[in-house]
Amino acid sequence: MTSQEVLARGVSIQEKKILLAYFRKEDYFFLPGGHVESGESVLLALEREIDEEINIKAQAHNVLSVFEHSWNDNGRLVHELNFLINFSCPQDTKPISQVGHLDFVWLDAHEFKGVRFLPEELRPSIESLLAGKDISFFQSSLRN
Repeated sequence: MTSQEVLARGVSIQEKKILLAYFRKEDYFFLPGGHVESGESVLLALEREIDEEINIKAQAHNVLSVFEHSWNDNGRLVHELNFLINFSCPQDTKPISQVGHLDFVWLDAHEFKGVRFLPEELRPSIESLLAGKDISFFQSSLRN
């Protein structure tokens, strides 16, 4: 059985820090955002997800990259298209999670290097963005 999903993932970098979600139970970080609903643009989906998860009025700007990724979830192949979207939020925003199992934190490049981040294949792109560099428009973790 295969599941195909479209996600809007946010990239907000302020003062060389990136806003990340932290899944406490599994001890890993990931880009905030979530699933795009039927008929919804990826930009509006990101703004909605940020509002729902952190209660922050974000402004989505543009798609930085599309990241294709898949993994096995208990016998079910999950295939994702993640739209990495540049977004801004009010300066000095202290994210307060509205989701019980997640925290949201600002990490600088040095802190980012020491944490578990998923998907791992996306780490070099996040490090490049934190260094002020561009990333490829299309990326894939698939080998076939």
